[in-house]
Amino acid sequence: MIDALSACFARLGFERDEHALPDVCVRAAARLSQCDVSQLYLLDEVTGGLELIAQHLAQVPSLAVVPSRPGQHSQ
Repeated sequence: MIDALSACFARLGFERDEHALPDVCVRAAARLSQCDVSQLYLLDEVTGGLELIAQHLAQVPSLAVVPSRPGQHSQ
């Protein structure tokens, strides 16, 4: 488990694309927790609402399931 955690931290440290970080985080959380589903939400400080910004579903590419956020460009 320590090796998996170290690998996740290393991946986060080497990631250069800030828009890819949420995806890296949810994949790491799913791997470390051994869960098929992992989600990451952003708290909107103005409305107090939560916005889904990344999710990992086993066997499903994450870009296909999370809509683009305003100001971000899909690749």
